[in-house]
Amino acid sequence: MFAHFLIRPVWIVAALLAAGISLIRAQPYDDGGIAQLLVGGCTSLPCWQGIRPGHTTGPEALAIMQQLGPVRELGSRLDSYFGQIFWRWSADSSRFLNPQTRERAYVWLENGAVRTIYLPGFQTFADVSLLLGRPEQVIIYTDATNYARYVAYLGVYPGQTYLSILLTCDADADDLWNAPANVYIGDQPDYVNVRARTYERSELRGWLPPRLCQRRR
Repeated sequence: MFAHFLIRPVWIVAALLAAGISLIRAQPYDDGGIAQLLVGGCTSLPCWQGIRPGHTTGPEALAIMQQLGPVRELGSRLDSYFGQIFWRWSADSSRFLNPQTRERAYVWLENGAVRTIYLPGFQTFADVSLLLGRPEQVIIYTDATNYARYVAYLGVYPGQTYLSILLTCDADADDLWNAPANVYIGDQPDYVNVRARTYERSELRGWLPPRLCQRRR
């Protein structure tokens, strides 16, 4: 009889735990708004907020930017061949962005159409990587000498999306995850006077290649 009364509360607790787990699983995942920030307004890639490299014109991109809330100091220089739309992030833009970043975000145009979208000032590499996942490739850029102290890390993702950070030569995984990051959408960024090495996903240890560079002693 005592065992009978003991078993019933155990089953009740188990049922309550199962119900709680089901309720948690039923809740939508809260990514803090980073998906809306990076891919909101898009049905195909490459794209940002409805601005599509290779398709969107300068006036169309400017009209979209004028409707976006998280920007300040919006400006543009548009002509028949080259053009640029530029801005800074507002203080209430997103918790993932640093509004104090020195670099301006921009949309670059050639022949009247968008070519590249540059989004600087993400607080950490980790925030963006949790959305994008592991890159298809990683390109490591160093200067043209054998005594590099820093490298530019470029993660290559489907849909002409790129994640860029600056690392010291002895950086580890913690340094990578906590580094401020910039996002490019459209044309792959190029760097002047650099040496580049490309690593396929199978060559990476997580998100990092086995070695970044030879640091100056």
